[in-house]
Amino acid sequence: MIEFSIPEKKLPSGAYELSASVKEPDSYGDKARESEDSNTIAFKVDKSIPGDSNGDGVVNGSDENSGQPIVTVTDAHTSEGEDKPVGNKDLAVADGIQVEVTIPKGTAGDTVEVTVKTPNGDVKTTAKVEAIYREQVMAK
Repeated sequence: MIEFSIPEKKLPSGAYELSASVKEPDSYGDKARESEDSNTIAFKVDKSIPGDSNGDGVVNGSDENSGQPIVTVTDAHTSEGEDKPVGNKDLAVADGIQVEVTIPKGTAGDTVEVTVKTPNGDVKTTAKVEAIYREQVMAK
Protein backbone atom coordinates (compact mmCIF):
# COMPACT_ATOMS: atom_id res chain seq x y z
CA MET A 1 0.00 0.00 0.00
CA ILE A 2 1.19 3.52 -0.80
CA GLU A 3 -0.16 6.49 1.14
CA PHE A 4 0.39 10.14 0.30
CA SER A 5 -1.30 13.51 0.64
CA ILE A 6 -2.25 15.91 -2.11
CA PRO A 7 -1.22 19.38 -0.91
CA GLU A 8 -4.14 21.69 -0.16
CA LYS A 9 -2.78 24.42 -2.43
CA LYS A 10 -3.06 21.96 -5.36
CA LEU A 11 -6.79 21.46 -4.68
CA PRO A 12 -8.86 24.56 -5.45
CA SER A 13 -12.64 24.22 -5.11
CA GLY A 14 -14.12 21.96 -7.77
CA ALA A 15 -14.97 18.40 -8.82
CA TYR A 16 -12.14 15.86 -9.02
CA GLU A 17 -11.61 12.26 -10.13
CA LEU A 18 -8.82 10.10 -8.76
CA SER A 19 -7.47 6.83 -10.18
CA ALA A 20 -4.18 4.92 -10.19
CA SER A 21 -2.15 2.66 -12.45
CA VAL A 22 1.20 0.89 -12.14
CA LYS A 23 3.95 1.14 -14.75
CA GLU A 24 7.31 -0.57 -14.94
CA PRO A 25 10.39 1.70 -14.88
CA ASP A 26 11.34 3.66 -18.02
CA SER A 27 14.63 1.75 -17.99
CA TYR A 28 12.66 -1.20 -19.43
CA GLY A 29 12.35 0.86 -22.63
CA ASP A 30 9.67 -0.15 -25.11
CA LYS A 31 8.99 -3.32 -23.13
CA ALA A 32 7.72 -1.45 -20.02
CA ARG A 33 4.24 -2.64 -19.17
CA GLU A 34 1.42 -0.74 -17.51
CA SER A 35 -1.58 -1.97 -15.55
CA GLU A 36 -5.17 -1.08 -16.29
CA ASP A 37 -6.45 1.99 -14.46
CA SER A 38 -7.97 1.41 -11.05
CA ASN A 39 -11.52 2.26 -10.19
CA THR A 40 -12.18 6.00 -10.33
CA ILE A 41 -13.12 7.85 -7.16
CA ALA A 42 -14.97 11.15 -7.58
CA PHE A 43 -14.91 13.84 -4.90
CA LYS A 44 -15.54 17.55 -4.52
CA VAL A 45 -13.56 20.21 -2.70
CA ASP A 46 -15.51 23.20 -1.37
CA LYS A 47 -13.28 25.80 0.24
CA SER A 48 -15.92 28.52 0.31
CA ILE A 49 -17.02 29.74 3.72
CA PRO A 50 -20.60 30.97 4.12
CA GLY A 51 -20.45 34.73 4.60
CA ASP A 52 -16.98 35.12 3.07
CA SER A 53 -17.90 37.77 0.53
CA ASN A 54 -14.38 38.48 -0.79
CA GLY A 55 -12.82 34.98 -0.86
CA ASP A 56 -10.21 35.54 1.87
CA GLY A 57 -11.46 32.66 4.06
CA VAL A 58 -12.95 34.92 6.73
CA VAL A 59 -16.62 35.73 7.37
CA ASN A 60 -16.79 39.46 6.93
CA GLY A 61 -19.07 42.41 6.54
CA SER A 62 -18.15 43.57 3.06
CA ASP A 63 -21.55 42.66 1.65
CA GLU A 64 -24.94 44.08 2.57
CA ASN A 65 -25.55 41.11 4.91
CA SER A 66 -22.40 41.63 7.02
CA GLY A 67 -21.65 37.99 6.18
CA GLN A 68 -24.84 36.74 7.87
CA PRO A 69 -28.22 35.51 6.65
CA ILE A 70 -31.00 38.08 7.02
CA VAL A 71 -34.38 36.71 8.15
CA THR A 72 -37.60 38.56 7.37
CA VAL A 73 -41.13 37.54 8.38
CA THR A 74 -43.11 39.17 5.58
CA ASP A 75 -46.45 38.85 7.40
CA ALA A 76 -45.08 40.81 10.38
CA HIS A 77 -44.64 44.05 8.41
CA THR A 78 -46.99 46.45 6.70
CA SER A 79 -46.47 47.40 3.07
CA GLU A 80 -44.63 50.47 4.40
CA GLY A 81 -42.19 48.24 6.32
CA GLU A 82 -43.66 48.95 9.76
CA ASP A 83 -43.78 46.12 12.34
CA LYS A 84 -47.19 44.61 13.11
CA PRO A 85 -48.41 41.49 14.92
CA VAL A 86 -49.18 38.44 12.79
CA GLY A 87 -52.90 37.71 13.14
CA ASN A 88 -55.30 34.93 12.17
CA LYS A 89 -56.05 36.68 8.87
CA ASP A 90 -52.34 36.65 7.94
CA LEU A 91 -52.04 32.97 8.87
CA ALA A 92 -55.12 31.96 6.86
CA VAL A 93 -54.06 33.76 3.67
CA ALA A 94 -50.64 32.15 3.43
CA ASP A 95 -51.36 28.89 5.30
CA GLY A 96 -48.68 29.83 7.81
CA ILE A 97 -46.09 32.55 8.20
CA GLN A 98 -44.02 33.49 5.16
CA VAL A 99 -40.31 33.67 5.97
CA GLU A 100 -37.63 35.06 3.65
CA VAL A 101 -33.95 34.31 4.25
CA THR A 102 -31.49 36.43 2.28
CA ILE A 103 -28.25 34.50 2.18
CA PRO A 104 -24.74 35.98 2.10
CA LYS A 105 -22.14 35.52 -0.61
CA GLY A 106 -20.20 32.26 -0.42
CA THR A 107 -23.31 30.25 0.45
CA ALA A 108 -24.08 28.50 -2.85
CA GLY A 109 -24.17 24.74 -2.29
CA ASP A 110 -24.42 25.07 1.50
CA THR A 111 -27.46 24.23 3.62
CA VAL A 112 -29.65 26.98 5.04
CA GLU A 113 -31.49 25.89 8.18
CA VAL A 114 -34.36 27.92 9.62
CA THR A 115 -35.22 27.29 13.27
CA VAL A 116 -38.01 28.66 15.43
CA LYS A 117 -37.89 29.11 19.19
CA THR A 118 -41.45 28.78 20.50
CA PRO A 119 -42.88 30.80 23.43
CA ASN A 120 -42.27 27.83 25.77
CA GLY A 121 -38.60 27.62 24.72
CA ASP A 122 -38.77 24.66 22.33
CA VAL A 123 -36.56 24.94 19.26
CA LYS A 124 -37.91 23.46 16.04
CA THR A 125 -36.32 23.20 12.62
CA THR A 126 -38.88 24.28 10.07
CA ALA A 127 -36.91 24.30 6.84
CA LYS A 128 -33.61 22.97 5.63
CA VAL A 129 -32.75 23.78 2.04
CA GLU A 130 -29.66 23.88 -0.13
CA ALA A 131 -28.73 27.38 -1.23
CA ILE A 132 -28.13 27.26 -4.96
CA TYR A 133 -28.10 30.95 -5.79
CA ARG A 134 -27.53 34.09 -3.80
CA GLU A 135 -31.25 34.80 -3.71
CA GLN A 136 -33.95 34.64 -1.11
CA VAL A 137 -34.87 31.17 0.09
CA MET A 138 -38.59 30.87 0.80
CA ALA A 139 -39.79 28.67 3.65
CA LYS A 140 -43.28 28.04 4.99
